[in-house]
Amino acid sequence: WERLDTLKVMVLEALARGLGLEHDHLSKRHTKGNDSLRLLHYPALLPGGGGEGGLRCKEHSDYGTITLLLTDDCRGLQVLREGVGWTDVPYREGALVVNAGSLLKDWTGGAVKATLHRVVAAEDTVGRDRFSAALFVDPDDDVTLTDQGDADIRGMSVAEYIRWRSGEGDSVPFAAGEGERARGE
Repeated sequence: WERLDTLKVMVLEALARGLGLEHDHLSKRHTKGNDSLRLLHYPALLPGGGGEGGLRCKEHSDYGTITLLLTDDCRGLQVLREGVGWTDVPYREGALVVNAGSLLKDWTGGAVKATLHRVVAAEDTVGRDRFSAALFVDPDDDVTLTDQGDADIRGMSVAEYIRWRSGEGDSVPFAAGEGERARGE
C-alpha cells in the first residue's frame, strides 16, 4: 500500500508538471487516503461464452483522478483510441497501467481525456482466469468540484460525485461526452 501511495503521488505530480501546473496542484487534493484497492478476478470463460464479443467487463471510464492497474499476463484489457477503435493494452512484466479518470478530465478542462476501457476474453485466453489489482485514486471527500468541468457536477463534493457515478440516485456510467466516444459518435 505504501509503495502504491508513493507512486500515486509521483504520477499526480508528473501530471501536474506536464500540464504546466504547480507540482502539487493535484497531489494536495489527495492527502486523506480516499483511495481504494480492489482485487479483480475475471473467471475463465468457456469457448463461445461471455456474451456479446466475450466481454468480461463492459466499456466504462473510472470516475476518480487516476487508476493504477497491476495485471497478470492474461490479455484482455482494451482502451478506446480516437480514430482507431478498441486497442489491446499489451502486457509488460513489472509494468503498471495508468488510466485517467473522469475527474482528471474535468480538472484539466478536457486536456486529459478519461480512459475509456473494457475487458474482453481474447481468443487465446478462453479457459483462463484473469486477475488484476486496481488502485482507484480519488481526491479527498471534501474537495469541491468547482475548478472546471461539466456544469452538472460543479459544486458537488467528491463524495457526492462518487455516489452519483456509482449508482446512487440518477447515476451515469459515463461522464458527459464519454458515452458518445464509446459509441464512436
